[in-house]
Amino acid sequence: MTEAEIETIGKLADMCRSKGVRSIDVGGCKLELEPLPAKAEPSAPSSDPDMCKCGHPEFAHNNGLCIHACEPEKCVENPEAT
Repeated sequence: MTEAEIETIGKLADMCRSKGVRSIDVGGCKLELEPLPAKAEPSAPSSDPDMCKCGHPEFAHNNGLCIHACEPEKCVENPEAT
């Protein structure tokens, strides 16, 4: 399978997902489509030292990234936290 064919199948899968299709069966080839994850709502920044600048608690971060899918630029180290 060429890269162009893979890209075409990916576009087809994205279009089907957007219309709520859960599976496609074409010529004996079946694709199960999982829904795309929802985007996280941005939250207000907090002045609490135990909270990240993205508004989520420090324990909700792994390797500096928020588990709530915040933009990495929002999750800078809080200098007040000790």
